[in-house]
Amino acid sequence: AFTRLFVGSDRSYAGMYALVEDVDAHFLARQFGDGSGYLYEYQRQDDYRFEDLGADLEPYAVRFAPKTHEHESAFTLISPIRDMVRAITDASSLDLEARVAPLLDLRQVLTQLAVENYLSEWDGVLGDLGLSNFYLYRLPGQKQARMIPWDKDNTFSRIDMPPWHNVVTNVLTAKAWDVP
Repeated sequence: AFTRLFVGSDRSYAGMYALVEDVDAHFLARQFGDGSGYLYEYQRQDDYRFEDLGADLEPYAVRFAPKTHEHESAFTLISPIRDMVRAITDASSLDLEARVAPLLDLRQVLTQLAVENYLSEWDGVLGDLGLSNFYLYRLPGQKQARMIPWDKDNTFSRIDMPPWHNVVTNVLTAKAWDVP
């Protein structure tokens, strides 16, 4: 969120500042009722858009950095991400929701992406450079992840950007876009 800061008894204008809330255990506990789950920060490597990266966990591990449970095995941490991406890429447009919903809160993600595009956010999940600026969080004992938006400093940057910007370039949203 942005705020204008005024300082002192004369309320001298000090400038415009961004308020940032860290995505940490306190945030997770407040938003999801439990901060002890699996949190991943997406690390942009390249123009990646939810394509299947194969069976090896390493390509997923460099993109989805664990922020909690860091000392657990790579299989425990990363295989749920790989399985989610495979469900996205393997699903047809018609069975996307049935295949992906157990692993990703699809309606929440699509709502978030619609808002990002409506607000002309070119540096988010549907960004011009591929996926960017989000976290994934899985509550303990659950398979379904939720997406948490992050770093929205490029919002309203291109007011002429259409609401469907980059929808067909992303594997997940291209399939969702095909469903009437």
